[in-house]
Amino acid sequence: MISAKNHLNLAQPKRPLQDLFIEHRCDLIRTAYSITGCHHWAEDVVHDAFVRLLEKPIGSEVEQPLSYLFRIVRNQAIDKFRRLSLEARHNNNTEAAEASVEQISPERIVNDQQTLGRVAKAMQELPERSRIVFEMHRIKGVTQKQIASKFKVSPTLVNFIVRDATAHCGHALK
Repeated sequence: MISAKNHLNLAQPKRPLQDLFIEHRCDLIRTAYSITGCHHWAEDVVHDAFVRLLEKPIGSEVEQPLSYLFRIVRNQAIDKFRRLSLEARHNNNTEAAEASVEQISPERIVNDQQTLGRVAKAMQELPERSRIVFEMHRIKGVTQKQIASKFKVSPTLVNFIVRDATAHCGHALK
């Protein structure tokens, strides 16, 4: 008969990582889901992690096997999320480029040229200071504060000039 003292000193046999993985599969899926945001992708991640675990046996004993398994799944989920994000950005850029090519037609070019001509004519109708302020702010991207300093006027006046010039050009497009 083994005494309680001897029982505590006996080394507990280490459980294989595969057994721990299967036992905590649902928790591992939840971890992957918290990163990927999709239950199907989370299951894919956990499945891939398990296959990888079976293919590459660990050479040395893992001190904290459960933490190790969660780290594997977390890293795989992050990789999956990054890959999916990159693919989504690539697909959106490709679709946008294809859509922009399809939208360029001779009629569209003529229409855009006519619109630009009306805006240019409307800008010529503006007082010189208003036109310069409008061009500086809307075309060159100069801040209203910088324009106010250059013309020695208040930023509020610059704001009104830009607003009025924008409205004037907008009326030319109607």
